[in-house]
Amino acid sequence: MIFAGVALKRPGFWAFTRAIWVAVALWGVLTISPLGAKDAVGAGANLLAIVFGCVSNELGIDVRRGGRHLALNIAGCVVALGLYHGLAAFI
Repeated sequence: MIFAGVALKRPGFWAFTRAIWVAVALWGVLTISPLGAKDAVGAGANLLAIVFGCVSNELGIDVRRGGRHLALNIAGCVVALGLYHGLAAFI
């Protein structure tokens, strides 16, 4: 499937699972560092952004391949974080 000029692929179960585990490990390292978020909403936003970055790589969105890939990655992350913060505002 081609979306916004980027050929997307369908990752298998194990590729998707591996991306999630890598994202959680990176989030854990970020959380214990001094640069980590100080509240639960910020920590959740960090986790969501890292998970989206890892999963988007498995979907075929590679930011090293040019501007379209980078723009699609940033747009997807902005939409995901916007939805997350919108829902967090009601809770």
